Amino acid sequence: MIEGPSTWDQVDKRGNLGAEHTSDLYKNVMPTVEKTLQYFISFREDLSSVALTDYSEKIAVTRVFPKPGKTLQTESDIKTMKKVWDESKQSVAVYEASSSGPGQFLIVYRYKDGLKERDPGFRKPVKERFETANGAGSYEKWLASVAETTDQVWGEMMFYNAELSSK
Repeated sequence: MIEGPSTWDQVDKRGNLGAEHTSDLYKNVMPTVEKTLQYFISFREDLSSVALTDYSEKIAVTRVFPKPGKTLQTESDIKTMKKVWDESKQSVAVYEASSSGPGQFLIVYRYKDGLKERDPGFRKPVKERFETANGAGSYEKWLASVAETTDQVWGEMMFYNAELSSK
């Protein structure tokens, strides 16, 4: 379930969504959800290579969970990778969990040209693009930093299905 894009002020002032909405949520939606997890995320324009509302029907989400005390270094590592996304014209949106659940960054690869963007030959190899953007030898240093600062990473792919959408 996604609300937004909204500012925190808009969320604060939205008020009660109504008894009918709440009843429908708990009667018809929640019983079909395998596991309930609620958290807030904030779009990080400074870490993203694409605008918030520049959506795609096919995405891959990588969740990066920094080790305690390593959030700022993880943010720095993402900024370094952003240079690669920018130069490669890769559509990537980055979000950060906000005061709910474990600290994490959600890196959302938006496949504007479809899943063929995942093919190894679609773009030059990551190491080559990384070192073009950040200098020779930078990729190994970046990998070492990620290994030092990251607790865990997991990902998922999602596809928009208009038949299941209310919008």
